[in-house]
Amino acid sequence: MPKIAIVEDDPLYAEQISDLLKQYEQEHAVAFSVVEFGDGDLLLDRYKSDYDIILMDIELPFLDGMTTAERIRQVDDDVTIIFVTNMPQYAIRGYRVGALDYILKPLNYFSFAQAITRALKRRGGRGEKYVVLGTRNQKNRTAVSQIRYVEVLDHELTVHTTDGDFAASGTLRALIEELEGCHFVQCAKSYLVNLAFVDGIEGKELVVGADRLPVSRSRYKEVIAALNAYVEET
Repeated sequence: MPKIAIVEDDPLYAEQISDLLKQYEQEHAVAFSVVEFGDGDLLLDRYKSDYDIILMDIELPFLDGMTTAERIRQVDDDVTIIFVTNMPQYAIRGYRVGALDYILKPLNYFSFAQAITRALKRRGGRGEKYVVLGTRNQKNRTAVSQIRYVEVLDHELTVHTTDGDFAASGTLRALIEELEGCHFVQCAKSYLVNLAFVDGIEGKELVVGADRLPVSRSRYKEVIAALNAYVEET
């Protein structure tokens, strides 16, 4: 399900954009996950690379859309940014931050739908999903496909990837929500595993390369079902 962020301080325009997305969903048989922000700084606060499309005004009360886009590009090269604005004079600067499109106010459905279609086609060709993980002083932009599993040690996440391991702040619950739909399953209270790296199951343990991850009794059926579904899908 494509995840879309609306960054708009005008409640009327925010509502109109939301309504246009609903109309697009109905006409194109798709479903969006939509989150709204009233300013650029609110989007950047704890920003994670889990948005597919950002629909953003340029004129915002605290942190303008262009500056917000520049900061997003420091950690996320892949998200599609579309400016919804009445300021076309910023087009050249906008393309420097990789803006895919400009939708000019006042809004009309035809141009809006065209922009969303282009964004979804771009998303379809992109393939990879990334997450931003790490501590306050060190962030890692990590491809989801490279994460083998994540475990909780001493109230801190340890992320095991194909390129090595690193510590990350946050909670396992939050990471589970962020990785929804990405073929991960929680096999025990302190473990989240990428099914793509599971070589098999032996007794009450998952075989993940040279590692063995415990499978709790309460999650055993869920893990087996998820593993079978993944094998059938791939």
